[in-house]
Amino acid sequence: MTRTGASAAKEPDDQLRLLFIARSFPPSLGGMQNSAYQLSESIGREANLTMLVNRRGTKALPAFIPYALARGAYSARRNRVQAIHLADALLAPLGVVLKNITGLPVTASVHGLDVTYPNRLYQRVVTPALARLDLTMPNSRATEAAVHDRIGKEAHTVVIPLGVRPINEPETVTMRDFQRTARIGPDDR
Repeated sequence: MTRTGASAAKEPDDQLRLLFIARSFPPSLGGMQNSAYQLSESIGREANLTMLVNRRGTKALPAFIPYALARGAYSARRNRVQAIHLADALLAPLGVVLKNITGLPVTASVHGLDVTYPNRLYQRVVTPALARLDLTMPNSRATEAAVHDRIGKEAHTVVIPLGVRPINEPETVTMRDFQRTARIGPDDR
């Protein structure tokens, strides 16, 4: 799926052309899926985004990885992609291969467990692959420190904290209806 950002100030040809790869994405549910979805929505407002996402959950992951490799290389060429972004660190080995095939810069969002997961095979494969990416984007200073502890102080990182989208204040009529239905007063919690 290719989607062009809606930024009025930039023409589509002036926008960054980015391949966005996520192994966990809605409609499956969870924090990683929500994070990848929200990130793709935000980036899509500023960039021409080519999406390559696994919408079928964890069971589909063994098939998604080789598919993402073949489709990612093809999509990068076909859509004149300028960079590749991985929604989480588990995809770092895939990112290294795509970087070698396409010559494009590859970045990754990194969450705490992405670098601290206590599995030897994971630590031998995923963590060194992170070191070969062009940039990692930890979601906190603590995660950044974990990245530096595992792949070295020379690792290129930029901390990008998770954001929240505030909910609009409910209308007064809606609040009164809720309070009446819930049998609570205007000053009750």
